[in-house]
Amino acid sequence: MNDNTKSVLTDSELTEEVVASYLTSHKDFLDKHPDIFKAINIPHMESTGLSLLERQIELWKKEAKASQNFLEDIINNVRANQVLVEGIIRFSAELQKATSFEQLVSLIQFQIKSYFPIHHVSILFISFDGFHQSLELLPESMHQLFTPLLLSGKPRLGNYNAHQVTLLFPQDARAINSMAMIPINSLKAKAVIALGSPDQDSFSEDKGIEFLEYLQLTISSAFDRYLGSNIE
Repeated sequence: MNDNTKSVLTDSELTEEVVASYLTSHKDFLDKHPDIFKAINIPHMESTGLSLLERQIELWKKEAKASQNFLEDIINNVRANQVLVEGIIRFSAELQKATSFEQLVSLIQFQIKSYFPIHHVSILFISFDGFHQSLELLPESMHQLFTPLLLSGKPRLGNYNAHQVTLLFPQDARAINSMAMIPINSLKAKAVIALGSPDQDSFSEDKGIEFLEYLQLTISSAFDRYLGSNIE
């Protein structure tokens, strides 16, 4: 539809969308045809007493507020990611202070809770090179509980069962309402790092796994570094 057209649209062609599109592209239409106000029904918002102009202004304000909220969400996400990156850098630096593999394992659990908002951390070893007196291996009969995770090589959010929670958090199983599992398939060790939370949304399946992948890479490298150097 345009000002130069001579054709007449039928009722089926003159849809609300066509009218709305025309009015949107001809913003001065009502100024040029003021008598239309006498012929159309303009709903009056009795509860608020808003005029047509005031109603338009309110819609603009809502759109501006939505845009502001969207921008604030982006800024908050950037800040949150920056905090996580800084935490990963500090976490990696702290792990290098370990003088033995046993101390490294203790540091991993302590520092994850120190640098990130994570309540529970557990490390379950499937295998490792050498003998480490204070560390225990998962009985071979239970390996199948974590084999799919280790074979996938990818961190997992949610999708766990009660038996896994009990093995990973024997003393805190009842407090775990959401959990993430990180498979460690380093050259010198295989393990599962579990992060638990009482909040059921902390590690829900719709969250991203980038942070978990950073932890996975950092811990795998640390395992190989300490087990490969035979520091006891």
